[in-house]
Amino acid sequence: MNFRKKGAKSGLEKIDLTPMIDVVFQLLIFFMVSTTFIVTPGLKLNLPEASNADTVEQTQDLTVELKADNTLYLNKSPVDIKNLESDLRSLAAGKDPTLIIKADGTVSHSSVVEVMDVARKVGLKKLAIATKPKEE
Repeated sequence: MNFRKKGAKSGLEKIDLTPMIDVVFQLLIFFMVSTTFIVTPGLKLNLPEASNADTVEQTQDLTVELKADNTLYLNKSPVDIKNLESDLRSLAAGKDPTLIIKADGTVSHSSVVEVMDVARKVGLKKLAIATKPKEE
C-alpha cells in the first residue's frame, strides 16, 4: 500500500488566483475613475474630419490654432507668424512637448506647412494635427 504522508507535495497544487484578480479589478477601477479626459474649449474651428482620428492626451503640449481668417494663436494667445519661432522656443525650453496644430478646414495647406516648418526650426520633434472623428 502506498500512503502519502501528510504535508507531502505532489506538484499538482493549484494556486488561488482570486486575490490577484481582485487586485487587478481594483486597479482597473482606480485608473478608470482617476483618469481625466481633457476637453479644451477654445476658438471656434471647423476641424477637418478623419476616419482614424486618435485622441491625444494633453500634458505638456503646445497648441497652435489657425482660424479661417489666418489668425494664429499659441496656447490661446494671439501671435504673429514672425514671432511664433521665438515664442515656441521660449515655451519649449528644456521640455519635449508635442505641438498640436488645430487648423480650420478652410485654412490653406501652405499656412499649416509654415507652422510645421517653424516648429522644426525650434527643434520640436513631435507634431500632431487635430481632427474630429468622421461621422458615419
